[in-house]
Amino acid sequence: MRAIGKIKEAKKDEVKVCRSKGAMWAKEAIIQAAATVFSKKGFHGATIEDIAHEANYSPAALYKYFNDKTEIFLAHLEALKKKFFAVFKEPPPIPLSFENRLRWILDRVFTIAEENRSIFVSFVSQRLDLIGEEEARIKKEVRVYFNELKEIVSNLMKSGIEEGALFRGDPDEHATFFSGIVHAFVFSWLNSGGKGSLKDKEEKILEYFFNGAGAGNNLKRTIGGKK
Repeated sequence: MRAIGKIKEAKKDEVKVCRSKGAMWAKEAIIQAAATVFSKKGFHGATIEDIAHEANYSPAALYKYFNDKTEIFLAHLEALKKKFFAVFKEPPPIPLSFENRLRWILDRVFTIAEENRSIFVSFVSQRLDLIGEEEARIKKEVRVYFNELKEIVSNLMKSGIEEGALFRGDPDEHATFFSGIVHAFVFSWLNSGGKGSLKDKEEKILEYFFNGAGAGNNLKRTIGGKK
């Protein structure tokens, strides 16, 4: 009898695991579908019905996993956040100079962006719009996301200063400058309809960051921080 009881309990546990995995897969499918819809219609233009249709779910079925559209957006923001933060936190497979670490990071970030284009485009294209809106939960999470990203990039810049690859200054300012250049090229890519590969912009981004846009040698700063 005890053996039979154990078998029944094991089967119950197996069913629970299957249901848990099914729910996880369903949520991932909905998040991917939402990313596609958000990238086409924007956060405010998208509806639960649009997302459900894209995911091949009924709106009622979708509500089993998410309470509202905002919760779906936050879930897909979290998915994007995990992917990008992992790039900055994982060390390269071999020791690299600061310049090559930046190159390695850009390459991985742009690879993720292109492999997850719908999520990436929907977030980047909606970022400024969402910051000015009343959705308190989204505003809070977006603020946390960018504060965490700023801290990560600032620490990266601090290592560049310590290695002598950057001139001594405020790491936060270096981080803002670098992020601004990256964002400028990303928005240019988005405005072109995502034509070509973001990876084609890597060397130009690094050139602007290390040497600026000045044509004269007196304005040009080398990677080592000397004129």
